Amino acid sequence: MSIKLGKGQTVAFMVHATIKNKKYLVGSETTTPQVNQQDKTQVTPQDKILEFCKIPRSKNEIVAYMGYKDPRYFTKEYMKPLLKNGELVMTIPDKPNSKNQKYVTKK
Repeated sequence: MSIKLGKGQTVAFMVHATIKNKKYLVGSETTTPQVNQQDKTQVTPQDKILEFCKIPRSKNEIVAYMGYKDPRYFTKEYMKPLLKNGELVMTIPDKPNSKNQKYVTKK
């Protein structure tokens, strides 16, 4: 949008606005955002890993299944937190770097 001031002078400016349409549930003392069914049923990467590892799997199998190319990043972001929380366990805990190491969901 521009405004002409006269004799070739023009002032230009732009306005950017974001308007959000939030639906709220009415009838409670506090108004809370409405949660749709899709929000409730999203599957996280951690959920996928735990489901896949119901039978023992190697790290390379898990990385390939999840579609990652860098096993170091994948291990740091997903496997280590699951191992730390005890949701995922090593089949050979005494030898964490064994080539035969597999991971399984704790029951």
